[in-house]
This record gives sequence, structure tokens and C-alpha cells, in this order.
Amino acid sequence: MEDIFNCRVSVILVTYHHNDGALDRITAIRESFEHYTITVLDNSSEEYKARGRLRARLHEVDPTIRYVDHAKNCRFTAYNEGLAALESEFTIFRTDDDVFYEGNTWKLLENGFFQDFVTTSYIYNGNHQQGESFRRPIESIIVKSHVLHSLLPFEQKAGSDWMLMEKLFQRFTWTHYPTILLNKRAHGREVVKL
Repeated sequence: MEDIFNCRVSVILVTYHHNDGALDRITAIRESFEHYTITVLDNSSEEYKARGRLRARLHEVDPTIRYVDHAKNCRFTAYNEGLAALESEFTIFRTDDDVFYEGNTWKLLENGFFQDFVTTSYIYNGNHQQGESFRRPIESIIVKSHVLHSLLPFEQKAGSDWMLMEKLFQRFTWTHYPTILLNKRAHGREVVKL
């Protein structure tokens, strides 16, 4: 793993009561990426954190993983906390319960792009999605970190990810890559079919 100030990509991984899923994501990233930092934002209950010991397990895997013990189960608050100190060329978001094709992600990052962010194809509920809308999982975009930081903080209400992505689409340059990076499970707020 690279020094936090010299890495190419910052991975922001939010977890809630699914340590094994978080560890699986980290394994896939470590196997696929070369220059990265990982920040794990743990939104789990205190009881689950005490039983699951994720901080200790992460330290065993890689002591440079940044663990944020987040007391409030709100991914947007956690995102703001996790993003505050990061400096990298790109930022990607990950969850503990979706499937990511990190080899594809790394190929796209290695090639780079001139635009401020890229959207990628993804699978939702078994259906291929691409489209050109901000109404998509935030995990299906790769954004240049300085662009993301100019739009922070996330608001503390439902749909804040879409509100931020709407601003991305309105204010910044982007392109679409048809490569599938994400197989999204249906949960939480419904994702509008594109």
C-alpha cells in the first residue's frame, strides 16, 4: 500500500454488521490494485464491533488500512469523516455487500482519463445498467479526488449521494466506460432503472 499522500486511488469502504464482506472487498482490492489507500468506515453497532473486532482483523491483514470507528449509522456522515484527510488522484466508493470487479477497476485507473470523472456500467438486480444519469450507485463512478473535494460535504439526508452526483454531472466533464465494475444488490433506497 502507498503512502496516503502519494497513492493513486483512495478506496472508501463503508461497512455495517458485515465484517466478512468488508474483508472480502479488501482482499480483492489488494489482489488487483498497485497504488492505493483503504479507509474502512465502520457504522456497526458497538455490540457488533466488540464481537467482530474488525479493527484488529484489519490490522492483521494490513496495518496501514485506516479504520474509522464511526458511531452513527449514516454513510454520508461516515463518507465526510473518511474523505476529510485523503489526498490521492482518484476516489472510489465500496460497500461490504456488493460484488466488485476490481481487476476491471484497476485497468481503468491505470489507463487514466482526461475528464473529471467516469461512469461505468453495472448490474442491478441481474440487469445490465449503463445510462447517463446521476441516478446510479455512487460505487459505479470513479472521480478525481480534487473534484470530489470541491463538492463536499455530503448532506446528512437520504439521497445525498445522488445530490452530489447531480452536481458532478452539471459542473464537471465526464465520460462513460461500458466496463462493468459493480454487481449491486437490491437494498435500502431503490435505484431508478436507467
